[in-house]
Amino acid sequence: MRRTAGFRVATSALIAVAITLLSWAGLAAGAFQGVQLRLVDALFPAIGPDDRIAVVAVDEDSLDQIGQAWPWPRSVHAQLVRALREGGASLIGYDVTFAEPTEPAEDAALAAALAEGGEVVLAANAIFPTERLADPPRAADLDLPIPELARGAALVAHANVIPDPDGVVRALPPVIEAPDGAYVPSLSLTLYALAENLEGQLTFRPDGWQIEDRLIPTGGAHLMDVNFSARAEYPTYSAADVIEGKVPPGAFDGRIVLVGATALGLGDTRLTPLDKGTGEPGVFVHANALNTMLTRAFLFADGRAAVLLAVFVIAFLVALAVAFLRVWLSPVVVLGIGAAYVFVAFWRFDDGRVMNLVYPALAMVVAFTAALAVRYFTEERERRRVTRVFGRYVAHDVVDEVLAA
Repeated sequence: MRRTAGFRVATSALIAVAITLLSWAGLAAGAFQGVQLRLVDALFPAIGPDDRIAVVAVDEDSLDQIGQAWPWPRSVHAQLVRALREGGASLIGYDVTFAEPTEPAEDAALAAALAEGGEVVLAANAIFPTERLADPPRAADLDLPIPELARGAALVAHANVIPDPDGVVRALPPVIEAPDGAYVPSLSLTLYALAENLEGQLTFRPDGWQIEDRLIPTGGAHLMDVNFSARAEYPTYSAADVIEGKVPPGAFDGRIVLVGATALGLGDTRLTPLDKGTGEPGVFVHANALNTMLTRAFLFADGRAAVLLAVFVIAFLVALAVAFLRVWLSPVVVLGIGAAYVFVAFWRFDDGRVMNLVYPALAMVVAFTAALAVRYFTEERERRRVTRVFGRYVAHDVVDEVLAA
């Protein structure tokens, strides 16, 4: 069989088509989804935090300086709320759940501090059924702040996140459904709506949640993928320093302040794409979710058609490289194709587009192997044909020398 240019192109196209069909079957079956998630983790961080966000941390220094065991008496939280208000904070999101009453005087102290303003959003904790999440996630139970505190808050929002099967938090539900059927927005969505003066009703859409003219895009189960920024980039202040007035003047002017526990001993940590070792404090997950909304840096995964097109193009180019180039040069070109794809993936990720990293990589390996096999067997067959024809008239060692040249 002669390896004409047309034959090489045709076999390269057949290889690409076969690999594309196999990829279609894999995508339809959901194969390698976990691998795709872990590969995409390497693309973070892609954005920086919005200047309006600040974090107040209940850290180890705060626990030492306040000198009170956690949970703190609610009068301490009252001092923190007043200090943030006096510091110019426009909104305060409290990633602490006050679901149980404590000393009446302590509860009254915090309730009074909350009632003085109207800029504090308190957290609720949803408990989900053990079976698969509904769409949208529906809570079996909801731990709300005690009524005395809820009345003084601007709003109450849920503070839940939904980890993936590997335990890493990559998304959260912007809205959950309470046991009574009411919609409960997340802490981040509530702060976003207040900051942007969005007062319309939440509307359930097939592709997300609508509030006035703003769409919060979501994927499966109406979960929003969080575009994570580096934790160190968020202005962060110790809660004790805030209470004692040790923060720089104007640190909170016009800012949305999220308050949460960061001390490791308090247990409020979540594995994230940026920290799969010790994890990040939950308050930073909410800060990143809020930042995703404020900056409109939503993440959108490429659809199946785009993935299959990329698979076909890459497989075809790889097969052509093997078919037409010298054997030693084709791997170099294939590696160049792979490097170019990774570069484009990083570049598009900065614009919120999540490309598939699994199937194109598999397509390169399979296409290279298949094209190399086709080349070997067709060249070997051609060698045998030439040897058989010319061997009748020329010595075999001469034929071998000509073929090796």
